[in-house]
Amino acid sequence: MLERFEGGDSVLKQASFLADEVAYNIIYRICDSETRLCWKTADDTLVFAKTPGNSGWLWMAPELPNAVREGMARNLAGQLYREGIEVTGISGSPELAGLFARVYPPLTGQSQRLHIKLEAYRCPVVRPPLDIAGAIRKARTEDIKTVAGFIAAFTQEAYGQQVEVASQIPAAAEMVESGELYVWVEEEKLVSMAAIAHRTARHARINAVYTGLDARNRGFASALVAKVSTIIVAGGLEPMLYADVQNPAANKAYRNIGFRPSGQIFEYRFS
Repeated sequence: MLERFEGGDSVLKQASFLADEVAYNIIYRICDSETRLCWKTADDTLVFAKTPGNSGWLWMAPELPNAVREGMARNLAGQLYREGIEVTGISGSPELAGLFARVYPPLTGQSQRLHIKLEAYRCPVVRPPLDIAGAIRKARTEDIKTVAGFIAAFTQEAYGQQVEVASQIPAAAEMVESGELYVWVEEEKLVSMAAIAHRTARHARINAVYTGLDARNRGFASALVAKVSTIIVAGGLEPMLYADVQNPAANKAYRNIGFRPSGQIFEYRFS
């Protein structure tokens, strides 16, 4: 039987979950949302969390036998279906995401596909690259159009979706106005960006890392992420981020500046 819980619940403070908290960092962000849907089992061995329109996240205590995990996944899928809660996808460890992707879609007549494989990283010690031209600064209002162009380009490269730069102006403005978006400037040109997306009790997550096509392979993103990581460390937290497993250049760059693999997350989409 599943029960609702709030963000400060003890389930997110127990040793079993904390051992996986880097890989499952997004659950903390979901729990901070006003539109969250967070469920757990009474014995704190399962967590399911989602926000409307986004994939759910599934965690189970690692010590559970496989047969118990499957039973819990089926119970969760059944309860979500009976309560009419739309689930458009699932994220979790490769095993758990794959398990839920097998048991939920048959209830709704949907199909499933593996959307992305992510590696979660934490950075206990930052190793900044040397002799990279340029400098970091916070994004400013005058950067909004360039940031919107970066968002549109990333959407095209990562997802194959072509969007107009103008349509990304509101998202870019929100990122700039948050005060958490940093850019790398070389010879007065904005060449790369990275943001601090969310902070928890122990970690700060970096996202929106992007470098313009004409400025790549010059170390700008590595230098920027390292500087942002140093800012995070100065604030008493450990940097973390997610990287697409199928982007070897990004994974290598993160490892070179001190990020250590901390678990994989697979996301399946249902349609």
